[in-house]
Amino acid sequence: MKFSDIDPELFDGFKAFLETIKSKKSNKVQLSKNSIKIYYDKFRSALKQAYKDSYLSENIADKINAVKQAETQRNYITLTELTALVKTNCKSPEVKVQALFSALTGLRRSDI
Repeated sequence: MKFSDIDPELFDGFKAFLETIKSKKSNKVQLSKNSIKIYYDKFRSALKQAYKDSYLSENIADKINAVKQAETQRNYITLTELTALVKTNCKSPEVKVQALFSALTGLRRSDI
């Protein structure tokens, strides 16, 4: 594929593709709306960079509507739960420190 072949219809096709493929975690579940947004935004970002680097004569990415992010519900630990966590014995002090660090900073388990 050449850069000159990239047009808004390609974006529409890419979005449609993302909406139909299955998640790598479970072949039974489609990609979440937020995963689709991440992949779509990375593609748009790559095309913006291609325009800046003069591979494209126009910034096609600016003509494309971004995928909207789905609302997500976050669960937070309460102060009472955090206090109980501090007082709880743990076989692995390292795991306890990581759990407390996560709770105090808001980092998810996957980010630690």
